[in-house]
Amino acid sequence: FGGHAMAAGLTLRRSDYPVFVETLAQVAARQLQGWQRDDTLYTDGALEHGDFMLQFAETLQQTGPWGQSFPEPRFDGVCNVEQVRIMAEKHLRFVLALPDSGRRVDGVAFHVDNPQQWLGAQRLRLVYRLNVNDFRNTRSLQLLVDYMEASPA
Repeated sequence: FGGHAMAAGLTLRRSDYPVFVETLAQVAARQLQGWQRDDTLYTDGALEHGDFMLQFAETLQQTGPWGQSFPEPRFDGVCNVEQVRIMAEKHLRFVLALPDSGRRVDGVAFHVDNPQQWLGAQRLRLVYRLNVNDFRNTRSLQLLVDYMEASPA
């Protein structure tokens, strides 16, 4: 048992793993019978152009920890795509421009299904979290993209 109410753990013999997986799938199917998946993605709204600052992202990080009943703030908005490239076959790295300001911000989307489909994107509606990218002793603001869809120009 873990350190909080939603944490758990166990130890299995390797030979018992297939039976465990099958039993868990059966129990989950019974528990979820009739359950309708809710694909609604809630956000804290759009940010102002002046909010896209490293200092604001650092402040948000300090207000955690985040958890099941206290989710990390998510924001939404439309960005122009200046650059997009695939990383490690399933992740995307962006250079995004904020409309009406020309300000640029980096973005990253992890575990993207069919990342090739986004290579020609010009404008995206995003749901994202502000993040501090600490790479080679350089800290910068980046958007962690949780959802994206093409947006008309």
